[in-house]
Amino acid sequence: MKKSKFFPISSDASFSDRLTAICNYRNIQTDAELARIICRHKEETNDPNVNESTFLTIKTRISHHRQNKNKYGNIYSEYIKDYCDALGCEPGYLLGMQDDYNRGITDSAREIGLDSQSIEHLKEYPPEIRELLDKMILHSGGDNLLKLLQAIQVYALNAQQASVRLEVTEADMFETQDIEDKLIGAIPEIGNTLPDISKRMLRYTATTAFDEILLDTYDDYVEDGNRLLKDRINRNAAREKEHLQRLKEKHKNGLSLNASESNSLSVGVIGNHLPSEEEAFAQIDKEAKRKYQIYKKKPSSKQKK
Repeated sequence: MKKSKFFPISSDASFSDRLTAICNYRNIQTDAELARIICRHKEETNDPNVNESTFLTIKTRISHHRQNKNKYGNIYSEYIKDYCDALGCEPGYLLGMQDDYNRGITDSAREIGLDSQSIEHLKEYPPEIRELLDKMILHSGGDNLLKLLQAIQVYALNAQQASVRLEVTEADMFETQDIEDKLIGAIPEIGNTLPDISKRMLRYTATTAFDEILLDTYDDYVEDGNRLLKDRINRNAAREKEHLQRLKEKHKNGLSLNASESNSLSVGVIGNHLPSEEEAFAQIDKEAKRKYQIYKKKPSSKQKK
């Protein structure tokens, strides 16, 4: 995880220092800017106490809190909540009980090895995009996503480093030839074309990996859609069987059937033979399978390993 220049903050930092640190981290430069964010949040949550004077009141309060260097003083819980809602921090941080602004985010960042702001961005992704990211990571054990990222890392970064090495003396170039060959298959005699080679290889490798991700994602959604289709067809078949059972019971008890009910009951009739319940159910299942085969979508044409 890239270490933030603001966190963790010193354990003896005052409320003012902690408020200023989280504002700097959020790139909030002025009291007025923070006041506008708090007012906007209050309006979005339909706070009845927001009026024309709210902004000036909040701005004055922020200025007082940021200038007061006392340890914590008397700070109302309402103000703490406003700051936490606007700045995405926890009360324990502002009150000096913890040094990380949000332990859930910072702990996740440390565990995964990402910057805490990356974790925050991921949290803000729409649910369907987070679900897609899950699929990309989980599919094939994350191999395809890893290949795409490695293509960018190896061929964009390492290849650029190799092109710099090729600009040294000829003797040094031959000594490092094995390294360039390993990275991008380059030879010293064509060092001046190395950036073009790396770009072509990057494009090919990244495109191949990305194509695999697209096809896997498409197949996942096709499978999900087909499963929903099959479930719906099977539910309809189950309802049809229940309806048929009721009609048979009605017919057995000598009750009259309307035209629609008679047609439903006569499905599968051969001559004067009324099909048994088992035969009728088999006919319904056969029709359900036929419908599924007609309407289901096919996965991509790529060969699964």
